[in-house]
Amino acid sequence: MSDSFKVVAEALRDCDGYDERLDALLALAAELSDCPDAYLYLLDASERRLMLAQSRARPALDPTRAAPLPLQAQVDGGAEFSAPTAPLELPRTDEHDEERTLTTPVGRMHALPLRRADGALLGEFQLGPLQNGDLRRRAQRRLRDAVPALAGGVEQARREHDLQNQLAAAKAALEGGRRLAGSAIDLDRFVALLLELALNTTGAAGGFVAIVDPDAGVLTVRSEQGMPPGFAERVDLAPDTGLFDWSPAAEGGALIVRDFEAAADLGLHALLAVPLLEGADPLGVFALDLVGETAFDESSIELLETFADQVRLMLYNARLFGDFSDRYLGTVEGLARALDARRPHTRGHHEHVADVAERVAAELHCSDAERTAIREAGLIHDVGLAGAIGVEGGADADVEHPTLGASLIEHLPLAPAVAGAVATHHEWHDGWGFPKGLSGDDIPPAGRVLALAEFVVEMSTSDQVREAWSPEQLAAEIAHRRGSQFHPDVADAALSLVKQGAMTWSTQSTATMA
Repeated sequence: MSDSFKVVAEALRDCDGYDERLDALLALAAELSDCPDAYLYLLDASERRLMLAQSRARPALDPTRAAPLPLQAQVDGGAEFSAPTAPLELPRTDEHDEERTLTTPVGRMHALPLRRADGALLGEFQLGPLQNGDLRRRAQRRLRDAVPALAGGVEQARREHDLQNQLAAAKAALEGGRRLAGSAIDLDRFVALLLELALNTTGAAGGFVAIVDPDAGVLTVRSEQGMPPGFAERVDLAPDTGLFDWSPAAEGGALIVRDFEAAADLGLHALLAVPLLEGADPLGVFALDLVGETAFDESSIELLETFADQVRLMLYNARLFGDFSDRYLGTVEGLARALDARRPHTRGHHEHVADVAERVAAELHCSDAERTAIREAGLIHDVGLAGAIGVEGGADADVEHPTLGASLIEHLPLAPAVAGAVATHHEWHDGWGFPKGLSGDDIPPAGRVLALAEFVVEMSTSDQVREAWSPEQLAAEIAHRRGSQFHPDVADAALSLVKQGAMTWSTQSTATMA
């Protein structure tokens, strides 16, 4: 392993979440370049734009971070701010394939392309601000030596993050599919993705998940990866006579291999397994075949128990009927509120967006059913930012979060407009939105309303960088974006409400509707 890969590995050693890893890589790039501020842009799914994925910069109002240029009335990728801010998105050009120096709203920056293992563009670091021309030669050499390792760290973090998003989508499909059709295929997909994530995280040689067959009443391997040939057919998992001793499970412990001869015959290394229990009843087994230093350490056991609990919850939820829809939707709304509560300036965000969206829908003379659907969508529109396992700084722009959020509720017996609005609340009327780049009438009416409502709430709420906009500023910007970002009819309805004084906000971070 080269020195640069060792340095990157050491920087990531104690990082758990996606954002924490990106922040560590930004910090390392800033250190190598001797620059105080660093920004990471990643190519979006359309490969037409680079989105700001993470920033590590001095606070906007830090006296050492003076505005390097006169503030512009319009900045690509965002509206005017009271302090210089990096663009949220950059249209992709041929320049992004080259190392270069460029002028940005936050100063003169050195851009360093990042490439995937196959050579394709992944994104770029922007480092600066540069005081005299370009980076010093020594800093440039350090960066160029480290860029393969830095790019590898970013690519691995993004791959795991994407896998977590796939897992969340599978979880939503399972819950809805089991509710409506009792399908076992969704469960298998969810289990396979969860096992893949466990193997990717722990570096285990292989693993399997076994679940009690509801018809036969026996444990059956539902997913396996990296296990010896014929493992699923040969292994005996019966609690009384099989491979594992289940007695420690009563005290919440891991399962113990009882039949060492069978384990050796199956070609296993060091098997770590935890039970899936509902009360005292066994529902299944989640096991990893670990090798080397990772075998049986405390973190491996804790991680495996977390994955096992995910499967157990899925098995339990798959058996629930009756009030499933109302109760599940309540948990999604609760997750949305929890996301809001993480930062003072986002507290109450979903409720405020729902309020604005409902007012705009009323101004558009939408039916009661349409207004109800739009409000429901507003209450959960950003829930996709949570990901699948834990909440890891999900407020960062993630181009897939509308799709992920819609997948969480698309199978529920709700008005179709709810999932449609969640999926399209970042699409632009002129086609420059995300995640699919829809335009015009391809964006459902509820999505158009929700897109404008979120813009109104965000721009009318103070945060660490920018004071809340006045009604006059808000009206001017909506009018400016009419026909580009926003559907003309929706923009006109919002302008009417602003003129009526129906969108008056406090300038504090905990803004509330008047």
